[in-house]
Amino acid sequence: MGDLNAKVGNGQYQDIVGPYGLGTRNDRRDIWVEWCNQHDQIIANTWFCQHPRRLWTWKDPVDNIRNQIDYITINKRFRNSITKVKGYPGADCNGDHVLVVCWFLLRLKKLTRPKQKPKLNSKQLHNEMVRVEFASEAANLIGERITTNSDI
Repeated sequence: MGDLNAKVGNGQYQDIVGPYGLGTRNDRRDIWVEWCNQHDQIIANTWFCQHPRRLWTWKDPVDNIRNQIDYITINKRFRNSITKVKGYPGADCNGDHVLVVCWFLLRLKKLTRPKQKPKLNSKQLHNEMVRVEFASEAANLIGERITTNSDI
């Protein structure tokens, strides 16, 4: 997100700029759209139909000219996570820019952990077969480590 002073205008451009922009395009639009294209971003402000007062993000203090020059972008992969993007001209931000807010819904996938090997229970050491097997595996491990360290 940022104050880019680029006017993307209304009208869709590829899958980067949506059909609901505001105003006419300027020269900085091409640079901004090219950057979004290189980084697989979409301009989220332009994909939601809003009342015009929710679209403009900058107001000229003298002439009452309103432009959409502040944007929120998101990776194309997560475009379905965005539910709404609005400008709030009534928010007191102490400036000529408008607060731009984005709502998104994030659904995280639950990861399953692999099952761990059961740990040796101390009660099992009383069993003679388990004790012998454990001692032989430990001796093999220690022997392998000693041989690998001696190779160095």
